This record gives sequence, C-alpha cells and structure tokens, in this order.
Amino acid sequence: MAPTMETLLARAQEGDAAAMYGLGDCYCYGISVAKDDATAIEWYKRAADSGHVGAMYSLGCFYKNGWGVTQDYAQAVAWYRRAADNGNAGAMFHLGDCYARGQRVVQDYGQAAEWYRRAAEKGHAVAMLNLGILYCKGQGVAQDHQQAVEWYRGAAEKGVTDAMFELGVCYDVGLGIAPDHMQAVACYRRAADKGHTNSMFSLGVHYEEGMGVAQAYKPAAAWYRRAAAKGHPCAMDKLGVCYHDGKGVAQDHQQAVEWWVRAADKGHASAMFKLAHCYEHGTGVTKDIKRAHFFYARAAAVGHRDAIEALKRLGVTPPSISTEATPSSTAEQAAGHAPPKQNVLDPSIAARRSEHKELEQDVQLDLERRVAERLRPYCATCGRDLQPGSTLLLSACLHSSCTACLEQSAALACSLCGITSTMNEDAEVRHPLVEASVSTGKRLCAECHEDAEDNVASHHCADCQSFLCKAHATTHRKSRSTKAHSLDALASENDDGHCKVHGKLADIYCATCQMVVCYVCAKASHPEATHAHHIIDGAYCAQARQRVSAAAERAETAVQARAGRALDASITLAEIHERSQALKGDIRARMNALRALMDQRCLELEGEVDAIAAEESRRIRELGEGERVANTVLATTVPLARHLADAQTPAHTLARLEPAVCARLDELVRAVPSDPVPLPAQVTFSFADAELENAIRTAGSFAVSSR
Repeated sequence: MAPTMETLLARAQEGDAAAMYGLGDCYCYGISVAKDDATAIEWYKRAADSGHVGAMYSLGCFYKNGWGVTQDYAQAVAWYRRAADNGNAGAMFHLGDCYARGQRVVQDYGQAAEWYRRAAEKGHAVAMLNLGILYCKGQGVAQDHQQAVEWYRGAAEKGVTDAMFELGVCYDVGLGIAPDHMQAVACYRRAADKGHTNSMFSLGVHYEEGMGVAQAYKPAAAWYRRAAAKGHPCAMDKLGVCYHDGKGVAQDHQQAVEWWVRAADKGHASAMFKLAHCYEHGTGVTKDIKRAHFFYARAAAVGHRDAIEALKRLGVTPPSISTEATPSSTAEQAAGHAPPKQNVLDPSIAARRSEHKELEQDVQLDLERRVAERLRPYCATCGRDLQPGSTLLLSACLHSSCTACLEQSAALACSLCGITSTMNEDAEVRHPLVEASVSTGKRLCAECHEDAEDNVASHHCADCQSFLCKAHATTHRKSRSTKAHSLDALASENDDGHCKVHGKLADIYCATCQMVVCYVCAKASHPEATHAHHIIDGAYCAQARQRVSAAAERAETAVQARAGRALDASITLAEIHERSQALKGDIRARMNALRALMDQRCLELEGEVDAIAAEESRRIRELGEGERVANTVLATTVPLARHLADAQTPAHTLARLEPAVCARLDELVRAVPSDPVPLPAQVTFSFADAELENAIRTAGSFAVSSR
C-alpha cells in the first residue's frame, strides 16, 4: 500500500531522503495534492542535499525545461552531472545531450558520445539511438556504420521509433550491413504502426517501387495518405501524383491539386512545379498563366531546374538566373576559352535513352543526392563539418578543407576529386566563399546576456568552440587561462579588402604571382617590369564576372554531358543483364535434348556467360561511377563560380579566385570524353547443327564468345 501524504511528511521531517523525493513527486504530478512545481523543487532540493540521486536528476529536468523556475542550463548541467556521477542513466543521457547541443557547456561531441555510451550501457534507449547517430556521422567517435547499426538495433528493440526508422535506412542503402529491402520494410512497418511519419512515407515509396514488397499502388497511396495527414510534405506531393496518375486511387486531378497546394505551402519545390504545370495547362484547375508564373518562380527560387527551364520557355527571367551579358564567342576565344559544347546527341543514343525513363529518373535522383550531400560545408579531407574561421581553400581542386587537417599534413588530398593540393605556411587560411556560407547570419556572444545591446559575435575561439563579441574576445586574449587559445576574427571583420601588411586598399591583381596586393606591395615585391598587373576597377570586375559566368555555363553543359554518360552506363548495365539472361535461356532451350549427358557442360557454358557479363558489367560500372563522380565534381564547383560571379562578391576575392576558378572549370570541361559509352558486346552461342550423336561427340566444342 502506498504511503499517505501524512506518512511521507512525517518521514521527510525525520530526514528520510526517499520520503522527501516522494513528496516532490506528489507535488510535481499532483498526486493527493494540487500540482505545485515550486513546492516540488523545494522537496527535490532537500532530497538531493541528502544524497537522493533521483531528486538530483529531477532538478536537472526542472531547470532545463524551466518548470517552476527560470530556465537555467548551467544549473541543469550541474544537477545532471551530480546525478550522472552517481549512476543515473537519465542524467547521463541529458548530460550527453547538453554536450551535443552546446547548452551552457562547450559543444563537445566526444563528451556527448561518452555520456551517451554510459547511459546506453545502462539500457537507456534514446541514448542508444543518439550514440548510433554519432557513429553514423563520425561525430566525437570514429565513423563506424556497423557500430551505428548495433546501437540502432538495441534502441529499436526497446521501442524507439526513430531507431527503427534509422535501422530501416541502413538496410535500405547498405550502411554497416548487407542491403535488404525486406528487412528495411519490416523496420519501417514497426515504426509506422507506432505513428512514425517518415516510416509511413518510406513504406509508401517501397510499395510504389516494389522494393522489399510486391509492387502495389493501393497500399502505397494509403501509406502516403497517413504520412500526409501528419504533415509530411513529400508524402503530400506523392499522394498528389497518385491522384493525378490514378495509381492506387481513382484518378482525380482536383484532389491532386489540393495535395500539391498543401505540399507547396510547406515549401516542397517539386509540388510547386507540378502546381504551376496544372495552372499552365488547366489540369484540375482553371487555366491561369499568372498563377503558373507565380508557382514556377517559387520553385525556381529554391533551385528546381525544371521550373527554371519552364520560366525560360515562358519568357520570364527566373529569380535565380543572372541577367548579366555573357562574353561573345570572339571574346571567349581571345581569352583562351572554348564556347560551351552543344548537347547534340547521336539519334541512336537519344532513342536508347528515351526507352529508359524510369532508369533516367533513378540516375538523376542519385546524382542530385550526391550533389546535395557535397554542397553541405564539410571538410573534403576528413569529412568533419566546417566551422567559421577554420576553412581552407584546396588550391588544386577549389574544394574546402579544415585547418586542423593542414596542421597534420602539408599535402591535402580531396576525397571527392582524388587530387592532392600542396599547401605551405602562406596558404590561404580561409576558403573565401565557403567561409561566407558557414558564417552567415548573426551569431551571438556566448558570454553576453541575451538582452545586451551589442551581443553580436565578432570572433570565434577554436579551442572553446565558442563565439565572442569584441569585448569578451579582448578579455579572452588577456585571461591567463585562455590567452593561448586560437581566437579568429569572423570573416566580416577580417576580410575587408585591405592589405594585411600595409593596411592599404588591395586593388591590384598580380597575374604573375596570382595574388591581390596593394600599390606598396606592387612596387616593392611585384614590379611592373617583370609582373603583369591588373587594376581591380569596375571594368575589370565586370570582365571577370563575365569570364566566370561563361566558365560556369560551359561547366553546366558538361554537367549534363556527364549525367547523360552516367545514364548510358546504367542503360548498358541493364542491357547486359537482359541479354545475358536471354542468352542463357537460349542455351538452356538448345541443350534440353541432351540434358542427361550435358548438364555439366551446360553449367560451364552458363558460367562463361556470367563471367563475360560480370567483366563487362565491372568495366561499365567503373565507367559509370567515374561519370557520376565527375558529374558531382562539376556540379559542386559550378555554385562556387556562380557565387564568385555574384555582384556581392568582394572585388579582391573575385580577382584572387577568378583565374583559378575559370581554369579549374575549363579543365573539368575538357576532361569530358567525346566517345560514347560502350554498348554491350555481341555474345553468341554456337551449336553444331548436326545429328544428335554427332552433337554429343562434339559437345566439348560448344563455346560462348564475346566480340
């Protein structure tokens, strides 16, 4: 029988910590008394002061969430630490969460991983999930997908739906485990049955595409509907497609439009494009060109390529397309640049591609996924996320690395390009354009009060991983405990276009040394007699922007060429599979009459076909992967050029990077092969058309050959 309030109060007044904790719970949850957070905190504090670990944990939760007290992460961390040091798994988890999020402690994924691990080893399910995520991303621990899978599995067995979903993703893509779509579907189903929205959407995709389950549009539409009802924008878009095409539901263009409107309201670009298409052609709605323009423009503003092309087709300038004039072909030739290659396809190649629309969509989605992943600002050498003040321009390929990698090696290899950049002590410490992207937005000083007037951060401490305003940065430099820390000014203060040696405006580009200098440096170290100078004025910047824009256009054409070749490689792989299957069937049909005596020989012939198909597949797969990698390199270098060509780019940055950007883009364009992707070899099977006895005697001469 549970003790009464009177009994608990009497025991608490005698110094019983458990009774004090029980009274705190009563006031916290409103058990036998009115709910009162303030009184609950008083009893929790008395219990915690008497050594009750659960009370320490509860106080941490109250301070973290601001229940009955002013929200105070510092107090929360202190109470969590006391409870964690006494073995409380929940406190260990929350302490790890504070380190992972940087809540009143220096963000430290290593500490986060350690506390998550301690909590997970005590059976804390969400800690298992979070530890798996850290292993998957390589944050605070060495990246290990197999470890991630094991922790996901442990959390999933305890009923954590996010872990079930993550485990399903691992089975889907083969991260840390052999790919198995059936197992992925099982994981998604368990999570979806518990209300997990992303799992509902994934189940819809698997039913629609027949991955791990028999292809069935009706259950696909049903799962899309469930996810859409919970606000999933991609599910809304997919459900709209089901209604538009009549897959799994009765065809209803008006319903399709309704779902696309909902998805568009949540920022889904593909839904915006489809909605615009409906308004343009009057499908499910009254034809309205103005509204079509509106939705095309919204989709184009977030980079939807088909929407951009639609606006061009309708004679409207897309919001993200520059209207600056590009150099004439004569000017390009004079500058040593070739005009963009035209996508003039051989008719046979074009016809071949038109027969594989589904495969084309799969390749395009894969390429978009690769590009989207690479555009995230992470180090191309070690894979860690880049932080403001820690970016490094890789001179050979123009991708970004981190300064931590430079401290370990003077030669940095880009994991994407495979190109090694030799660095030196004078290496550009910051990648100017990537730095701009990771430093955007006002960052607040970690030491200032939120209501302080001038609390915008101007510096970043690499040791503390914290942002500081000018005043606190000065204190940081003078403090005995932190004066040795690496304190960097953020880009807005440090990158003002002035010479760091003389303080003069750096308005001269030395083409010989490939650097921007002031006039004092030019006279002292870059004499005009032996160095080629360019004054960085409006005319020079306009020409430079035109050159970069032209190079970007050439590269975009090359991107399409690489994507086409990647598609051709995938088509060839599919044709190899189809032809090899047909050939093996022909062999089996011809050999049936001799089955009793020829089984062994039949297996040998099939093995030869498999060997030829495997060799061809390996060769074409390597070619296709190379095309995909090359496409990704091009597609992730083009935004760099576009950013550089933007009118907002500082002139000295433009002058310093323009030659290298143009040269790199042209180098990538020239590297696009001109020869088409090889077609499957013509493999034949020869069978002596003679009497049965003669065929048996000569069975050893049957052969499969490739030509």
